[in-house]
Amino acid sequence: MSSSSSDNTNSLQSVVDGIQKQDVNPFGSEPHKGYVPNPELKSLRTFQGDMQEHIEVKKETVATIAIAEQKKKIEHNEPTYTEPEVRAKKPGGGGSLFVIFGILALIVGGVILGAMYFLQTETDTTLGSSVEKTLISYTDKKEVALSTLNAQALATSLLQEKATYQAAANSVLYTKFSQGGTVILNTTLFQTIAINAGDALKRNIEDGMVGVYSFDTTELFFVLKPDDFGIVYSGMLDWESALGSDMSLFFPLLQKHLESNPSVFTDETYKNKDVRVIRNENGAIILLYGFIDKDTLVITANERVFEAILNRYLQSKLSH
Repeated sequence: MSSSSSDNTNSLQSVVDGIQKQDVNPFGSEPHKGYVPNPELKSLRTFQGDMQEHIEVKKETVATIAIAEQKKKIEHNEPTYTEPEVRAKKPGGGGSLFVIFGILALIVGGVILGAMYFLQTETDTTLGSSVEKTLISYTDKKEVALSTLNAQALATSLLQEKATYQAAANSVLYTKFSQGGTVILNTTLFQTIAINAGDALKRNIEDGMVGVYSFDTTELFFVLKPDDFGIVYSGMLDWESALGSDMSLFFPLLQKHLESNPSVFTDETYKNKDVRVIRNENGAIILLYGFIDKDTLVITANERVFEAILNRYLQSKLSH
C-alpha cells in the first residue's frame, strides 16, 4: 500500500514539473516573472491572474476593463457606482470633506461679520459727526440769521421762535444763530446776553445752549456749562443785582414785574436742587436759576420747565 502511494505522489510531481517546464514566456525563452522552480503545488488561478492575462496577452488596459465591467452590469440591471460615490465610501473621505466645508464656512462667516462691523462703525461715525453734541438732547434745531448781534436782537428772535414753536409736550427747539453766514459761538451769545455780568463769570462759561422748551407751557431756557464751578457760583450771586434787568428782555412777565418791583431773589428747592427765584406779586415764579450739577447751570422763567430740563439731562446721562 505504501509503495502505491509513493508511486502516485511521484507521478503527480512529474506532471507538475512537466507543466512548469512548458509555462514559459511565449515572447522569449525567459520564464515568467514570479516563476518558482519545482513548486510543491501549482498556485490556484485568481482574479489577479485573470487581470494580468487580459493586460499582457489581450493588450487591454485597466480603464477598458473597468468600462466593460460597467457596461456588463448595466446590461444585467446590476447597481453601478460612480467614482465620486466610491470615493465617498472610502474611510475618512466624507469626514475630510465636512471638515473642509466647515473651515470654509467659518472663514466666510468671519469675513461677513467683519464687513458688517466695519460698515456699522463707519455709519455710527458718520451719524455722530452730523449730530451736534449739546448739553441736553433736543427734538428740533433751527438756525436763525441775525443782521445785528446784540441782546435786543437775540431777545426779539428768540421770542419770535417761542411764539411760533408748535410741538408736542416735552419737545425742545435748539436755536443756533449766525451773522453774515458765520455761526455765532454759544459762549459769544452768553457774553452778549449777560450785559452786566462780571468778567470772571463770562470767562468761565465754556459752552452753552439756548432754545425753547414746550411743556405744559412754552418757555425760553439757557443751559450753561461752567469751567470753574466756584467762580461761576460766586459770579451768579454777584450778577443778581442786574440779572433780573438783563433777563427781562427775554421774559416779558419779569420785565412787567420789574417796572414797579425790585429784583429780589430767594432760595428754594426743586427736585432736591437748590435754586434762586424771583416771584411776582401773585406768588408765581417769573425767573429761576440753579445748578443741576457742578457742570450744568440752567436759567429759565418756570419751575416746571426747570424740572423738565433736569429730567431730560438725567436721562441723557443714564443713556451714556
